[in-house]
Amino acid sequence: MSKEFTLKNKYYRYLPLRSLLDRIIKHMTAKTVDVFEEFIEPGEKVLDIGAGGGWISRELQKRKDAKITLLDVIDFNQTDFKLVLYDGKKIPFLADNFDVSFLICVLHHCEKPVEVLKETARVTKDKIIIIEDVYSLSFGRFVLYFKDIVTNLAFCLLTKFVKETTNMPFNFKKISEWEKIFEKANLKVIYKKKYPSLLITQQVLFVVKKINKS
Repeated sequence: MSKEFTLKNKYYRYLPLRSLLDRIIKHMTAKTVDVFEEFIEPGEKVLDIGAGGGWISRELQKRKDAKITLLDVIDFNQTDFKLVLYDGKKIPFLADNFDVSFLICVLHHCEKPVEVLKETARVTKDKIIIIEDVYSLSFGRFVLYFKDIVTNLAFCLLTKFVKETTNMPFNFKKISEWEKIFEKANLKVIYKKKYPSLLITQQVLFVVKKINKS
């Protein structure tokens, strides 16, 4: 088993699943970082918001030697990176503390994504990287909801956080709806790219920056 993807003991209650879970995590993490690593410069100071297990940050650090801090509302951290827990509202860092921040499939779990983005922009000097699952047809929304429930439960059945995870909101949106939210948060999209996800859904990479007010 890869040492890099060995989970803390409290997350490994079902030992037969360890090898399978390691392979899935490694594959998904590498694919995710492939999508956005070009927007991270070597050695940059990075905030991973909604970091989960921290695997994305670990892979990014290996490739870019970035200085990464994890931020989340629950301690799922499976890495040696520093994790900061917060209340989901006020990010406990000074303005412009990080070069880049990213939210990977996080915003659809937020009750108030505009406020989360405003706080993210406050602590970020340059780019904010966002990946979200999106849909076009109404049925796609239910597909995403089912997919996310299954994905989260598959991980959380190995943890003590099943209740907290199943209580999360699932607010999936269309691309145009996310763009309106970015605008409300005083952010502009500087890059956007769609990737196939399921047959009737897609993942979208957004790179956004603060709109400078004169």
